[in-house]
Parts: sequence; structure tokens; C-alpha cells
Amino acid sequence: MSTRKELTFVVFLIHILAVAWGKSPSEAYSICKRSGALHDYLIPHYEVLHSLGANALIEDLTEYVRERDEVKFNVKIDTYKERLEESIIAYLAEIRCVIPDEAMDIYYRSRLSRQIDQGLFGIENMDYKYLANDLVENEPNLFAESAD
Repeated sequence: MSTRKELTFVVFLIHILAVAWGKSPSEAYSICKRSGALHDYLIPHYEVLHSLGANALIEDLTEYVRERDEVKFNVKIDTYKERLEESIIAYLAEIRCVIPDEAMDIYYRSRLSRQIDQGLFGIENMDYKYLANDLVENEPNLFAESAD
């Protein structure tokens, strides 16, 4: 993933797919990554896909992933959390000097991702820079794993 536009698009898709499939964003990310949807489909075809509407994207990606994982769908979008996660991932990439793909992988494997998704402790109302720095400080193992 080379641009902020692509990062924005992929985070958006992870959120709408999570809702559509009745999964958390972390689970939707894992399904997309495992199935190859991220690197073999979404990113290479960004120019075409980003012009599609949410329903068309959900339909298209559900069909793509269905061959590998069973999913259910029901659409509703939480754009606030989506934008927060996008900002955290982009800021993580910046402060850790890693590519957005790596920052996204780290974020969606973190406790922070699950806490935001579940609305625990009102954490989703905190500043994205604070949350990213907190992730770096409190989950250093994720950064060590990504270096391997």
C-alpha cells in the first residue's frame, strides 16, 4: 500500500465488511488478509474499486472471500471509528517509519483495536496520536513480531 488514499480505502472497506459480515474490524482484516483480498485484489485494483459504492464493494468482496471463508452480511457503517483507526494507522506508520501495510497489520493485531471496536473504557474518544503512542508503549511485542 503506497498512498494515504489506499490506506483510507482499505480501512473503510475493513469497517464496512466487518459490519456486513457480523465480525469485528480485526476479524474482517484477518479474513481479507488470509484470503488474499488485500494484496491480490484490493490494492492492485484500487483505481477501479474505489469508485464503486459500498454495497457493490461488499457484494464483490463477499463473493471473492466466500470461496475461502463463510460470511454473513448486514450493512451499517460506523465512520467515526473508521476515521479514528485510519488516523492511528497512518500515525503509527509515520512515527515508527514503517509502510502503511505493516502499521495496519500491527494495529489490527493489537489490544487497542479490540478495545476501540468494543467501545471499552471510552477509548474511542481519545486523540489518535495519544492512542498510537500508547500502543507503541504498551504493546512493544507487536513491533518486535513485525520486524521478524
